[in-house]
Amino acid sequence: MLQCESIRVTYGSMRALDDVSFKVPAGDVVAVMGESGSGKTTLLRVIAGLVMPDRGSVSWEDRTITSDPAHVRRFGLMFQDYALFPHLSVGDNVAFGLRMQGRDAAERRATVDRMLALVGLAGYTGRGVSELSGGEQQRVALARTLAPQPQLVLLDEPLGALDRARRDQLLADMQRIFSELGVTALYVTHDHNEAFAIADEVVVLDSGHKVAEGTPSDLWTNPKHVAVATLLGFPVLRDVAVRGGRAVVGGVATPVELADGVYHLAVPPGSVVIAAGGAVPVEVHGRRFEDGSVTAVVDLDGVQILAAAPDGVALGRATVRVDTTALVVVDG
Repeated sequence: MLQCESIRVTYGSMRALDDVSFKVPAGDVVAVMGESGSGKTTLLRVIAGLVMPDRGSVSWEDRTITSDPAHVRRFGLMFQDYALFPHLSVGDNVAFGLRMQGRDAAERRATVDRMLALVGLAGYTGRGVSELSGGEQQRVALARTLAPQPQLVLLDEPLGALDRARRDQLLADMQRIFSELGVTALYVTHDHNEAFAIADEVVVLDSGHKVAEGTPSDLWTNPKHVAVATLLGFPVLRDVAVRGGRAVVGGVATPVELADGVYHLAVPPGSVVIAAGGAVPVEVHGRRFEDGSVTAVVDLDGVQILAAAPDGVALGRATVRVDTTALVVVDG
């Protein structure tokens, strides 16, 4: 099990990480999710042994490894840009870590063949890296990461350079491979679809702080923080005043089950619907047809929101129905 306690990293006057703590149980995949600049890659580099924290500790199986150099941690790293050696064949790339471990030639060949078969590239041993597509190169990078049997696999935006179809396929394959091998992994991403597809638990960072942690289901149903809602694609209506069980949304007083006060309200998908006779007037600025349904971009209290819409919805003025029971109170 990996355990991080009160990790702090400062670069000059900027605090990249501030008091970040979490665990990765053995055999689990934990995703660290956040916008660019949230500190997620810095956290991965601390765990890898590439950055020394100003304070806090990193432990593996109850042994503190904060000061251990990267090469003795037996952690595997996989990056977005593949980082393959262009002058080496596919097989030699996969065998690189095994060679560094001093494995003999027969063991290297057997392991390379097994890893390439596992990632769907059986028979690619002698090919050059330049002959491969981006998705195939990332599969080679995955095979190379797994070949030395690392204690922990660290993945830094590993699918960011791939198109949607290749990303979805590799995600599914990684789930299968990690489960088959019993891999313990930390997966860094800004994409909640990736995080939710592969992770048992998700840690959310915002400006160097951990603002949420939970299962994908927990975070989706109760994002709790503006940063989480934003990453999930939930627009946030800020500073909505509630008085006497009514909130003013889009200029219309709407019943809500909240005590008097001022709230930030996240708007989950499906909670705003364009409908004739809807109570709230909006402007439709755009529309899209995706995955069999129509959504429209509407302006609600100055916030761009995707609303469910009928086929053929027109740009311009419309009215929406807001399911206020679905709105989620968030902090931040």
